[in-house]
Amino acid sequence: FDYRLIVAPTRQVKLADTVNIALEEDQVKVLVKRWRPEDLDYREMVDNLTARVAKQVIDSIIDRLYPIRIASKQITGQLIVNQGGKRISKGSVLDVFVQGEEIIDFDTKESLGLTESHIATIEIEKVTPTMSYARLIKGDLDKISVGLICRLKKAEFEMPERGKSNIRRTPQGGVKLPFD
Repeated sequence: FDYRLIVAPTRQVKLADTVNIALEEDQVKVLVKRWRPEDLDYREMVDNLTARVAKQVIDSIIDRLYPIRIASKQITGQLIVNQGGKRISKGSVLDVFVQGEEIIDFDTKESLGLTESHIATIEIEKVTPTMSYARLIKGDLDKISVGLICRLKKAEFEMPERGKSNIRRTPQGGVKLPFD
């Protein structure tokens, strides 16, 4: 799903992005209340998938236009970020970035945004409706200042461990499958 956010008076593209969602069977099953292939409610499935895509688009727009930022740095080393409520939860891990130079598109002369350099990683310890409290888990506390951008760290995908294969090679060069 491709989308663009356009400023109406100037027709400037404020941001553009693509949402790709691939679902495994167990993730598809969650989209309906009752999973019985002969009696599936496809409308419910489409509605729930559309809601999932819409949430991803809205989260992306909010993150780009109103990013999470360091709001305060306490003497104790505790950090406060400017968002809480439903957007952030206890245990969330955020990367902290310092912004650098603005990059201008050579052809259109429009800003492509500012460069960002990762300087730290923080973990949320407490969430209130309007802000969240965090602690440093990686990086240098002295490099963190009010106004720096934070981005929710995506969970890293780990390949499940695979057991010994049930497939055997035959002397003729073929394979013998477990159900043969």
